[in-house]
Amino acid sequence: MAFSRLFPADYVFQTLDGQDPAAAGVIYFYDNNTNDLSTVYTDVAGGTPSSNPLTLGSDGRLPNAVFTSATHRVKLLDSLGAQIFQKDDITAATGLGSLSASSGSSLI
Repeated sequence: MAFSRLFPADYVFQTLDGQDPAAAGVIYFYDNNTNDLSTVYTDVAGGTPSSNPLTLGSDGRLPNAVFTSATHRVKLLDSLGAQIFQKDDITAATGLGSLSASSGSSLI
């Protein structure tokens, strides 16, 4: 099975206003159009499952790259549990393009 990078480890998720990183936010990966958690991976071979959900660093960055071979629903919460965004139909091919403009996830 071929795995592709859904998000690089240096991707910065931002708050709704797009002005600040989503410090200590939590990102969930679900099977597309469901609330069933997906298995995502930390390596392109799909040998090491990633934690799900993942807690972002104080800089809004993922702790590791995320690899997948599937289509997902992605949900991001801020550090207090308020939803920043939720989006279906996220794949490795469309992941970053469907979530972002030139700066992080500011269009969500």
